[in-house]
Amino acid sequence: MDVSIIVPTYNVAPYIIECLESVASQTYQGVIECIVVDDCGTDESIPLAQEFIDSYKGNIKFRICHREKNGGLSAARNSGLFEAKGEFVYLLDSDDYVTPDCIESLVKVAKLFPNVEIVQGGIVNTKGAIIYDAMSFKTPQLMVDRKAIYSKLVFGELPVSSWNKLIRRDFLKENSIDFYEGVIHEDVDFLYKLAAHVTSFALCPVITYCYRVQREGSILSTTNDDRSTQSRILVYNACLDKKMKMPFRKLLTRSIFLRLIFVLQTAHVSHNLRYSFNTLCWRTVHEASGMDGFWMGLYLRAPKFLKNRFYNLYSKKMKSL
Repeated sequence: MDVSIIVPTYNVAPYIIECLESVASQTYQGVIECIVVDDCGTDESIPLAQEFIDSYKGNIKFRICHREKNGGLSAARNSGLFEAKGEFVYLLDSDDYVTPDCIESLVKVAKLFPNVEIVQGGIVNTKGAIIYDAMSFKTPQLMVDRKAIYSKLVFGELPVSSWNKLIRRDFLKENSIDFYEGVIHEDVDFLYKLAAHVTSFALCPVITYCYRVQREGSILSTTNDDRSTQSRILVYNACLDKKMKMPFRKLLTRSIFLRLIFVLQTAHVSHNLRYSFNTLCWRTVHEASGMDGFWMGLYLRAPKFLKNRFYNLYSKKMKSL
Protein backbone atom coordinates (compact mmCIF):
# COMPACT_ATOMS: atom_id res chain seq x y z
CA MET A 1 0.00 0.00 0.00
CA ASP A 2 1.47 3.35 -1.10
CA VAL A 3 1.07 6.23 1.37
CA SER A 4 1.27 9.98 0.73
CA ILE A 5 2.19 12.04 3.80
CA ILE A 6 1.12 15.68 3.40
CA VAL A 7 2.97 18.33 5.43
CA PRO A 8 1.54 21.88 5.01
CA THR A 9 4.32 24.29 5.92
CA TYR A 10 4.22 27.93 7.01
CA ASN A 11 6.70 29.65 9.34
CA VAL A 12 7.75 26.59 11.33
CA ALA A 13 11.54 26.88 11.07
CA PRO A 14 12.20 25.71 14.68
CA TYR A 15 10.19 22.51 14.13
CA ILE A 16 10.31 21.47 10.46
CA ILE A 17 13.46 19.35 10.71
CA GLU A 18 12.12 17.36 13.67
CA CYS A 19 8.93 16.77 11.69
CA LEU A 20 10.76 15.60 8.54
CA GLU A 21 13.19 13.47 10.53
CA SER A 22 10.23 11.64 12.04
CA VAL A 23 8.99 10.89 8.52
CA ALA A 24 12.45 9.79 7.41
CA SER A 25 12.61 7.39 10.38
CA GLN A 26 9.53 5.39 9.35
CA THR A 27 9.91 1.62 9.63
CA TYR A 28 7.30 0.93 6.93
CA GLN A 29 8.89 -0.94 4.02
CA GLY A 30 6.28 0.03 1.42
CA VAL A 31 6.25 3.15 -0.71
CA ILE A 32 5.97 6.48 1.12
CA GLU A 33 5.96 9.88 -0.54
CA CYS A 34 6.16 12.99 1.63
CA ILE A 35 4.76 16.17 0.09
CA VAL A 36 5.95 19.32 1.86
CA VAL A 37 3.55 22.10 0.82
CA ASP A 38 5.18 25.55 0.75
CA ASP A 39 2.48 28.04 1.78
CA CYS A 40 4.74 31.03 1.14
CA GLY A 41 5.97 31.70 4.65
CA THR A 42 8.47 34.39 5.59
CA ASP A 43 11.02 32.37 7.57
CA GLU A 44 13.57 29.67 6.71
CA SER A 45 11.17 26.70 6.84
CA ILE A 46 11.36 25.80 3.16
CA PRO A 47 15.13 26.35 2.72
CA LEU A 48 15.65 24.12 5.77
CA ALA A 49 13.28 21.50 4.34
CA GLN A 50 15.04 21.63 0.97
CA GLU A 51 18.44 21.22 2.63
CA PHE A 52 17.13 18.21 4.55
CA ILE A 53 15.69 16.64 1.40
CA ASP A 54 18.89 17.22 -0.58
CA SER A 55 20.95 15.41 2.07
CA TYR A 56 18.47 12.55 2.63
CA LYS A 57 19.62 9.18 1.23
CA GLY A 58 16.73 6.89 2.18
CA ASN A 59 13.82 5.36 0.26
CA ILE A 60 11.08 7.87 1.15
CA LYS A 61 10.23 10.16 -1.77
CA PHE A 62 10.37 13.69 -0.38
CA ARG A 63 9.32 16.61 -2.57
CA ILE A 64 8.25 20.22 -2.10
CA CYS A 65 5.05 21.57 -3.66
CA HIS A 66 5.32 25.36 -4.02
CA ARG A 67 2.13 27.40 -3.88
CA GLU A 68 2.05 30.72 -5.74
CA LYS A 69 0.71 32.63 -2.74
CA ASN A 70 -0.20 32.10 0.89
CA GLY A 71 -3.66 30.56 1.19
CA GLY A 72 -3.75 29.27 4.75
CA LEU A 73 -3.75 25.78 6.19
CA SER A 74 -6.82 24.53 4.29
CA ALA A 75 -5.49 25.66 0.92
CA ALA A 76 -2.10 24.07 1.64
CA ARG A 77 -3.73 20.78 2.60
CA ASN A 78 -5.88 20.86 -0.53
CA SER A 79 -2.74 21.41 -2.63
CA GLY A 80 -1.17 18.37 -0.98
CA LEU A 81 -4.26 16.24 -1.59
CA PHE A 82 -4.23 17.28 -5.25
CA GLU A 83 -0.56 16.28 -5.60
CA ALA A 84 -0.87 12.98 -3.69
CA LYS A 85 -0.44 9.71 -5.59
CA GLY A 86 -0.70 7.15 -2.77
CA GLU A 87 -3.53 4.73 -2.14
CA PHE A 88 -3.79 6.34 1.29
CA VAL A 89 -3.10 9.89 2.46
CA TYR A 90 -1.90 10.95 5.90
CA LEU A 91 -1.93 14.56 7.11
CA LEU A 92 0.90 15.71 9.37
CA ASP A 93 1.18 19.26 10.68
CA SER A 94 4.68 20.65 10.25
CA ASP A 95 5.20 21.53 13.92
CA ASP A 96 4.24 18.01 15.06
CA TYR A 97 5.93 14.66 14.52
CA VAL A 98 5.10 10.97 14.20
CA THR A 99 6.44 7.84 15.88
CA PRO A 100 8.84 5.63 13.87
CA ASP A 101 6.21 2.87 13.49
CA CYS A 102 3.34 5.26 12.67
CA ILE A 103 2.71 4.35 9.03
CA GLU A 104 3.64 0.70 9.52
CA SER A 105 1.12 0.35 12.38
CA LEU A 106 -1.70 2.13 10.54
CA VAL A 107 -1.14 0.20 7.29
CA LYS A 108 -1.09 -3.07 9.22
CA VAL A 109 -4.62 -2.30 10.43
CA ALA A 110 -5.69 -1.25 6.92
CA LYS A 111 -4.49 -4.62 5.62
CA LEU A 112 -6.33 -6.41 8.41
CA PHE A 113 -9.59 -4.74 7.30
CA PRO A 114 -9.13 -4.55 3.49
CA ASN A 115 -11.99 -2.18 2.66
CA VAL A 116 -11.53 0.23 5.55
CA GLU A 117 -11.74 3.91 4.61
CA ILE A 118 -10.12 5.55 7.67
CA VAL A 119 -7.65 4.27 10.27
CA GLN A 120 -7.12 6.33 13.46
CA GLY A 121 -4.08 6.00 15.72
CA GLY A 122 -3.37 7.22 19.25
CA ILE A 123 -2.15 10.74 20.08
CA VAL A 124 0.08 12.23 22.77
CA ASN A 125 1.25 15.82 23.13
CA THR A 126 4.78 17.12 23.51
CA LYS A 127 4.37 17.19 27.29
CA GLY A 128 3.62 13.46 27.33
CA ALA A 129 -0.11 13.72 28.04
CA ILE A 130 -2.36 11.29 26.17
CA ILE A 131 -4.85 13.11 23.94
CA TYR A 132 -6.44 10.03 22.43
CA ASP A 133 -5.79 6.70 24.13
CA ALA A 134 -6.06 4.15 21.35
CA MET A 135 -4.03 1.69 23.44
CA SER A 136 -7.05 1.04 25.65
CA PHE A 137 -8.43 -1.23 22.89
CA LYS A 138 -5.45 -3.65 22.97
CA THR A 139 -6.38 -5.02 19.53
CA PRO A 140 -7.45 -3.23 16.31
CA GLN A 141 -11.14 -2.38 16.18
CA LEU A 142 -13.37 -2.01 13.12
CA MET A 143 -16.58 0.04 13.18
CA VAL A 144 -19.10 -0.43 10.36
CA ASP A 145 -22.27 0.89 12.03
CA ARG A 146 -22.63 4.20 10.19
CA LYS A 147 -24.74 5.87 12.86
CA ALA A 148 -22.28 4.88 15.60
CA ILE A 149 -19.32 6.19 13.58
CA TYR A 150 -21.16 9.44 12.82
CA SER A 151 -22.09 9.97 16.46
CA LYS A 152 -18.56 9.28 17.75
CA LEU A 153 -17.07 11.70 15.22
CA VAL A 154 -19.44 14.65 15.60
CA PHE A 155 -19.71 14.40 19.39
CA GLY A 156 -15.95 14.19 19.87
CA GLU A 157 -15.55 10.61 21.08
CA LEU A 158 -13.10 10.24 18.20
CA PRO A 159 -10.48 12.96 17.52
CA VAL A 160 -11.81 15.96 15.59
CA SER A 161 -8.40 16.53 13.99
CA SER A 162 -7.76 15.76 10.32
CA TRP A 163 -4.17 14.76 11.08
CA ASN A 164 -3.18 11.29 12.27
CA LYS A 165 -5.82 9.61 10.14
CA LEU A 166 -4.80 7.21 7.38
CA ILE A 167 -7.50 7.92 4.78
CA ARG A 168 -8.15 6.07 1.54
CA ARG A 169 -7.56 8.64 -1.21
CA ASP A 170 -10.28 7.29 -3.53
CA PHE A 171 -12.78 7.71 -0.69
CA LEU A 172 -11.98 11.44 -0.56
CA LYS A 173 -12.12 11.84 -4.35
CA GLU A 174 -15.35 9.91 -4.85
CA ASN A 175 -17.12 12.00 -2.19
CA SER A 176 -15.51 15.35 -3.14
CA ILE A 177 -14.13 15.78 0.38
CA ASP A 178 -11.63 18.59 0.82
CA PHE A 179 -10.91 21.49 3.19
CA TYR A 180 -12.97 24.68 3.53
CA GLU A 181 -10.52 27.43 2.60
CA GLY A 182 -10.30 30.80 4.34
CA VAL A 183 -11.42 29.67 7.81
CA ILE A 184 -9.55 28.55 10.93
CA HIS A 185 -11.91 25.77 12.04
CA GLU A 186 -11.34 23.78 8.88
CA ASP A 187 -10.99 20.48 10.75
CA VAL A 188 -14.61 20.70 11.94
CA ASP A 189 -15.96 21.10 8.40
CA PHE A 190 -13.67 18.28 7.19
CA LEU A 191 -14.86 16.09 10.07
CA TYR A 192 -18.54 16.55 9.19
CA LYS A 193 -17.79 15.70 5.56
CA LEU A 194 -15.97 12.53 6.60
CA ALA A 195 -18.77 11.60 8.99
CA ALA A 196 -21.42 12.02 6.29
CA HIS A 197 -19.80 9.46 3.98
CA VAL A 198 -17.62 7.05 5.95
CA THR A 199 -18.88 3.47 6.17
CA SER A 200 -15.88 1.81 7.85
CA PHE A 201 -13.55 3.28 10.48
CA ALA A 202 -10.76 1.37 12.21
CA LEU A 203 -8.87 2.08 15.44
CA CYS A 204 -5.18 1.23 15.71
CA PRO A 205 -4.14 0.45 19.33
CA VAL A 206 -0.79 2.26 19.04
CA ILE A 207 0.37 5.82 19.76
CA THR A 208 1.35 7.16 16.33
CA TYR A 209 1.33 10.97 16.62
CA CYS A 210 2.82 13.67 18.85
CA TYR A 211 0.93 16.97 18.89
CA ARG A 212 2.84 20.10 19.82
CA VAL A 213 1.22 22.05 22.63
CA GLN A 214 0.35 25.55 21.39
CA ARG A 215 3.49 27.17 20.12
CA GLU A 216 4.17 30.89 19.96
CA GLY A 217 2.87 32.25 16.66
CA SER A 218 0.50 29.36 15.95
CA ILE A 219 -2.97 30.06 14.63
CA LEU A 220 -4.60 28.97 17.88
CA SER A 221 -2.30 31.06 20.06
CA THR A 222 -2.72 34.26 18.03
CA THR A 223 -6.35 34.08 16.88
CA ASN A 224 -8.68 36.60 18.49
CA ASP A 225 -12.21 35.72 19.52
CA ASP A 226 -13.78 37.60 16.61
CA ARG A 227 -11.89 35.71 13.91
CA SER A 228 -12.51 32.41 15.66
CA THR A 229 -16.23 33.10 16.08
CA GLN A 230 -16.59 34.32 12.49
CA SER A 231 -15.01 31.11 11.23
CA ARG A 232 -17.33 29.02 13.39
CA ILE A 233 -20.34 30.86 11.96
CA LEU A 234 -19.17 30.19 8.40
CA VAL A 235 -18.35 26.53 9.03
CA TYR A 236 -21.53 25.67 10.94
CA ASN A 237 -23.74 27.46 8.41
CA ALA A 238 -22.01 25.48 5.65
CA CYS A 239 -22.72 22.24 7.52
CA LEU A 240 -26.39 23.17 7.91
CA ASP A 241 -26.59 24.14 4.22
CA LYS A 242 -25.63 20.54 3.40
CA LYS A 243 -27.99 19.10 6.03
CA MET A 244 -30.54 17.65 3.62
CA LYS A 245 -27.78 15.73 1.82
CA MET A 246 -26.39 14.27 5.04
CA PRO A 247 -27.52 11.20 6.97
CA PHE A 248 -28.43 11.39 10.65
CA ARG A 249 -29.62 14.99 10.47
CA LYS A 250 -30.75 14.99 14.09
CA LEU A 251 -27.23 14.17 15.23
CA LEU A 252 -25.90 16.94 12.99
CA THR A 253 -28.11 19.67 14.46
CA ARG A 254 -27.53 18.43 18.03
CA SER A 255 -23.77 18.43 17.66
CA ILE A 256 -23.65 21.86 16.02
CA PHE A 257 -25.85 23.33 18.73
CA LEU A 258 -23.59 21.83 21.41
CA ARG A 259 -20.61 23.47 19.72
CA LEU A 260 -22.44 26.79 19.62
CA ILE A 261 -23.40 26.81 23.28
CA PHE A 262 -19.85 25.71 24.15
CA VAL A 263 -18.72 28.98 22.54
CA LEU A 264 -21.28 30.88 24.61
CA GLN A 265 -19.96 29.19 27.74
CA THR A 266 -16.25 29.69 27.07
CA ALA A 267 -15.71 32.68 24.77
CA HIS A 268 -16.84 36.26 24.31
CA VAL A 269 -19.00 36.91 21.27
CA SER A 270 -18.46 40.55 20.32
CA HIS A 271 -21.25 42.98 19.57
CA ASN A 272 -20.26 42.96 15.87
CA LEU A 273 -20.92 39.24 15.59
CA ARG A 274 -23.70 38.84 18.12
CA TYR A 275 -26.50 39.13 15.54
CA SER A 276 -24.94 36.59 13.14
CA PHE A 277 -24.18 34.20 15.99
CA ASN A 278 -27.69 34.42 17.47
CA THR A 279 -29.19 33.97 14.01
CA LEU A 280 -27.17 30.78 13.58
CA CYS A 281 -28.28 29.51 17.00
CA TRP A 282 -31.93 30.02 16.16
CA ARG A 283 -31.45 28.59 12.67
CA THR A 284 -30.20 25.41 14.34
CA VAL A 285 -33.28 25.37 16.60
CA HIS A 286 -35.64 25.80 13.65
CA GLU A 287 -33.92 23.06 11.61
CA ALA A 288 -34.13 20.65 14.53
CA SER A 289 -37.34 18.76 15.12
CA GLY A 290 -39.56 17.69 18.00
CA MET A 291 -37.93 17.56 21.44
CA ASP A 292 -34.53 18.54 20.02
CA GLY A 293 -35.88 21.95 19.07
CA PHE A 294 -37.64 22.25 22.43
CA TRP A 295 -34.42 21.65 24.41
CA MET A 296 -32.40 23.96 22.20
CA GLY A 297 -34.93 26.78 22.46
CA LEU A 298 -35.19 26.27 26.21
CA TYR A 299 -31.44 26.77 26.58
CA LEU A 300 -31.42 29.97 24.49
CA ARG A 301 -34.30 31.42 26.51
CA ALA A 302 -32.85 30.43 29.90
CA PRO A 303 -31.54 33.18 32.22
CA LYS A 304 -27.77 33.51 32.21
CA PHE A 305 -27.37 32.13 35.75
CA LEU A 306 -29.09 28.87 34.67
CA LYS A 307 -27.11 28.33 31.46
CA ASN A 308 -24.15 26.54 33.08
CA ARG A 309 -26.38 23.97 34.75
CA PHE A 310 -28.53 23.67 31.67
CA TYR A 311 -25.46 23.17 29.44
CA ASN A 312 -24.43 20.07 31.40
CA LEU A 313 -27.97 18.71 31.37
CA TYR A 314 -28.41 19.45 27.68
CA SER A 315 -25.08 17.80 26.75
CA LYS A 316 -26.08 14.53 28.42
CA LYS A 317 -29.61 14.69 27.05
CA MET A 318 -28.62 15.26 23.42
CA LYS A 319 -26.02 12.47 23.38
CA SER A 320 -28.45 9.98 24.86
CA LEU A 321 -31.38 10.60 22.50
